Amino acid sequence: MVTDDDTFEQVGFADSSFSSSSSSSSPSSPQHVQHRDGKYSVLNLEDEKVPLREKPPPSPDVAGRVQQRYTEITKEKFEELKEETVQLHAANQSLSLELSAVRQAMRELQLKVKKLEKDNRRLKEAEKAASQEVTPELLCLRKQGQDLVDENKGLKTIVHRLNVELSRYQTKFRHLSEEEVTFPI
Repeated sequence: MVTDDDTFEQVGFADSSFSSSSSSSSPSSPQHVQHRDGKYSVLNLEDEKVPLREKPPPSPDVAGRVQQRYTEITKEKFEELKEETVQLHAANQSLSLELSAVRQAMRELQLKVKKLEKDNRRLKEAEKAASQEVTPELLCLRKQGQDLVDENKGLKTIVHRLNVELSRYQTKFRHLSEEEVTFPI
């Protein structure tokens, strides 16, 4: 007949906490029962790892240390993130100040551009108005210039008529040669 102790040995538990029949093994050394040719043999696995099907729950001491380490890591990460946040905040403030200064300079430059465009338009309008505006002095000078041009044309016409008259006169009354001038007829 098979007892509970025999069942434990067949399954592979030969620890004193589970079986009373394996009193020859020490409770601190892991053992493994193997079935060979209808006989049971006990192996001492002190140097080997015991194949476990399930991981046993960690002891409260180990769990406490793990929890403490996680807490420490979390605090370290929190401090690092806090420092990084402070640095980023300072960088953000300096960039905000720089941005506002650039915006102010841009506004000033836009005002200068508008003022220069306005001055340019005013000067172009003044130049256009000055070119269209006829002053009395300019009218007087234009009249004098036109009078001179007309007088010059008249003089040219007179000179031309005189030349034509002279040519007719010279053909009608030819020029006397030197012989004719020295001998009187």
